[in-house]
Amino acid sequence: MTQAKKLYVPVSQDELDLLDSMIETVAAMPLVLELGISVSRATVARMALVRGIRSLQANEAPPEAPQAKSSAPPAPEKPSPSPKQDVAPDDQPTFELNSEGLIKPPNGWERWSKGERIPQEQADVHTYYTNHGWERWWGTAGKEQISFYWNRNPDADHLDPWPKKSGNGKTVSIQETPWGEGHIVPHGW
Repeated sequence: MTQAKKLYVPVSQDELDLLDSMIETVAAMPLVLELGISVSRATVARMALVRGIRSLQANEAPPEAPQAKSSAPPAPEKPSPSPKQDVAPDDQPTFELNSEGLIKPPNGWERWSKGERIPQEQADVHTYYTNHGWERWWGTAGKEQISFYWNRNPDADHLDPWPKKSGNGKTVSIQETPWGEGHIVPHGW
């Protein structure tokens, strides 16, 4: 697992003031309000950096022939299994990192402790994810408690979900979140 790197970018006081002026705008975004995340200068700066990179990639051209920016948001990199749960690129909040450079999980996400038993039927699934640096987590979705695998490393490579079906034909599903992709193990695996 690679350690997240910090990036230091010199900016003018005007640019800092502009970042600060955007805190309330970002905090007022419907999805940010719904998720209840705390928005700071660092949150806005990361959002600006990530969106700026996406914008540059979407408008890639040789330096001698710059293209005008499109007003349309960039196309998503991959389809989500449930469109109604998609996070719109313009409203996607950023996550914060802890002192170790790992993504801070949102309230309600609890890491599976080493002492908690993994169901025998999921032993191979668990080994697959942990061998790739992912951790088992649990949380509540509505009235249901769910188990899922998640990698807190913001620089982690993409991981395909566990490819095999359970004995009763269930598969691991992917859930896109503002904190990265989660792989959900369905009930009754």
